[in-house]
Amino acid sequence: MPITVEYLHFKLEQSYNKLSNNHQKYLTDVEKDEVLNTAIFEYLEIFIHGRNPKNFNLGFEVTQQRIDMLHTLVVSYPEFSKQDLTLLEDNVYYYEFPDNYRSYRSARVYENSCDTAYDVNIEQHGDLSTVRRAVHRKTSKRFQYIVATIRNNRLYLYGEGEILPSKLELTYIRKPSKVCKGTYPSLEDRNKSNPPLLSKVNCDLPEEYVDIIISIAVQELARRFSDGNTKNIQTDKLINLT
Repeated sequence: MPITVEYLHFKLEQSYNKLSNNHQKYLTDVEKDEVLNTAIFEYLEIFIHGRNPKNFNLGFEVTQQRIDMLHTLVVSYPEFSKQDLTLLEDNVYYYEFPDNYRSYRSARVYENSCDTAYDVNIEQHGDLSTVRRAVHRKTSKRFQYIVATIRNNRLYLYGEGEILPSKLELTYIRKPSKVCKGTYPSLEDRNKSNPPLLSKVNCDLPEEYVDIIISIAVQELARRFSDGNTKNIQTDKLINLT
């Protein structure tokens, strides 16, 4: 069940005013949506990479990837069908990631008329030349894996004459939807007479973690609108809420 944008606005207003005793800046729907989308982006970065570079206080230590916190964004087979690969040259194949692609998780490839699945081993682009020459790391039909790298929003696979892949079975994390209350027009239409309103868009992150999204949003607002002392007070209170 999606998290409604109305509920996000309610929770944001409640938490922000509770921490600031109603002394903070009034937020319009546009401003609420903007900070909520910033929080959603930061949430995604934290739980994809298991890092918290901006030091948001989440009430727990971020020490590893927590893919369960992104489970509504995981795209995988069989809902996402096997995809065709394109032969580039010299046994190099590629797949163009979809527009909603955000982060690679895993993949397997198949040859024509063959049920054998070959694991895709992702290598750093700078290591690729060495890996392709290394006896124990290069593509191997015997050990059922193919060397690959990611660049320019493409997955490149190096068959080396060992494997002739035609189909890709991919698991990835897609971009989350940008929430919108649907009460204001687009930036381009704002000066028009009776401009059409943007469509309402709910949040598609897991509903059980809505408090973390709000926590990040409130801390972001504290950074933007508060002095250092106020931010520290709000952060201490926020930790007690998570």
